[in-house]
Amino acid sequence: MSNEEILQRLRTVMQGCTTTPRNWEAVNASTPVEALGFDSLTMLDLLYDIQHEFRIQIEPEILAEIHTVGDAADKIRQLADN
Repeated sequence: MSNEEILQRLRTVMQGCTTTPRNWEAVNASTPVEALGFDSLTMLDLLYDIQHEFRIQIEPEILAEIHTVGDAADKIRQLADN
């Protein structure tokens, strides 16, 4: 899976987990997840949706390591490759 494919799918999943209006096409790897309007509860929903979309298992404590959309994409790539 290419970086751009992961980012595109991740943007789609993130868009479905929040009602905050935003230009999702402008969201890139350096965008802070916090700036997208996710709080601790919506992050858990996002985690579930990411696991479903990418068919991977992510431990909840990994959320503390994800600060940007790129961090999330990197973690998805690592887990998908295993």
